[in-house]
Amino acid sequence: MLARATLLLTVLCSSAFADVAPAPCYKSPATCGVLEGEALLDKDPLAAAARFRASYELDPQLPTLGLYAFALQQAKDPVHSYEVWLRVRDLAAKGVRESTPQTLEENQLLLTNAEHALLEVATQVGRVRLRFLGNVPAVAVTRGGDSVPPDAEIVVAPSRDT
Repeated sequence: MLARATLLLTVLCSSAFADVAPAPCYKSPATCGVLEGEALLDKDPLAAAARFRASYELDPQLPTLGLYAFALQQAKDPVHSYEVWLRVRDLAAKGVRESTPQTLEENQLLLTNAEHALLEVATQVGRVRLRFLGNVPAVAVTRGGDSVPPDAEIVVAPSRDT
C-alpha cells in the first residue's frame, strides 16, 4: 500500500523519461492502464485520465482514483476534477478512520493531497442548487446527460456551463 502512495507522489513530479516509448506491458490490465496513464500524463493529460479511469473501473484502488483526479486537473477540467477529488477525499477519510497501521500513512497522504487539490480547484468552479417553490410535478434534472437528484448541489464551470 505504501508503494501506491509513493507512486502517487512520483506521478505528481515530472518524469525524466517522459519521451521514452512505453514497453509492452505483461501485467494486469489495470496495472498496465496506470502505467500507460503515467507515460501520457505530461504530454496528454486527458488521454492519461481516460487510462486511469479505465484502470480504476477494472480494479477500484483509491490511489488510481487520485491519479484520475490529478490527470483531470492537469487537463484543465475543473468540474470533473473537483467531483473526483471530492470522492478521493471522502474515501481517504473513511480509509483513515478504518485503517490498519499498514494503510494509515497511504490514506493520510491521499487525504492531504485531495484537500490541497480541492482548495486549488474550488476557485475554478461554481456550485448551483436548484430550489423549486410550490407544488412542482415530477422534475427531471440532468447535468451532461446524467440524471441528478433535483435537490443535489451541481458543480459547474462558470465560463463553460453558463
